[in-house]
Amino acid sequence: MARAINIQFPLEDDTETGYCFKTTKITKDAVRSDLAFLLYTAKGERWYEPDWGTDLRKFIFEPNDNITDSDIIEEIRKTVNKYLPIVNIQKVDITPVTGPTKNQTLLTVYFTYQDGIFEGRDFIELTF
Repeated sequence: MARAINIQFPLEDDTETGYCFKTTKITKDAVRSDLAFLLYTAKGERWYEPDWGTDLRKFIFEPNDNITDSDIIEEIRKTVNKYLPIVNIQKVDITPVTGPTKNQTLLTVYFTYQDGIFEGRDFIELTF
């Protein structure tokens, strides 16, 4: 059985092993999970580390324009550089998702990572 690296985010019950939460088994999954956890956590939400996380939620009611997009990208880059230095953000795509029942923003974050001998590239999608 492969050893766990960390808890997988978003949190899910691990019905296969009977542990409380699913865990990541490879570096790529661990980096994706850490990045999603960091970006979804609001500043001030984590005890004893009030600056950990992002202020992405404050952009929810901002205009859908290039200025807001630039601010979102800057917030992501600044936070990731500070708290996940092994991750390098390559590109962020911002796509408004509108419809009769929802009004959301889809962020696709493309990144590379390097941690010792482990390196790779991937992307994650976040919805706000």
